[in-house]
Amino acid sequence: MGEASSRTESISVKSSPVRYIPVPAEVIYAPDISPAAKLLFLVLWGDCRGLGTTSTSQERLAEITGIGPKTVRGYLRELINKGWLRMTRPGLGRPNQYEIIGPVPHQSPIPGEPT
Repeated sequence: MGEASSRTESISVKSSPVRYIPVPAEVIYAPDISPAAKLLFLVLWGDCRGLGTTSTSQERLAEITGIGPKTVRGYLRELINKGWLRMTRPGLGRPNQYEIIGPVPHQSPIPGEPT
């Protein structure tokens, strides 16, 4: 049994306030949206603070989520096809604009809730 060390180690902690993003339950419980597409939606939701528009680049979405850029495009397409997202292309060299337009609550039932 060794002696207790009197040396203390310095731990670097990034000091930034915790940020919470309120999310509709329909996003969590939507049975027809893949988990990775939900994750992308949550990032976009947080960036535009709910219903609104954001120009978060696909590269940034890939960096934040750990999903490859080509795969991000596929999940964005999934969200667009399901009616949760609308994309507009502002022009060459500029990131796409994503407008949150869903989910529509009656299309995504919450387990245990009456429909």
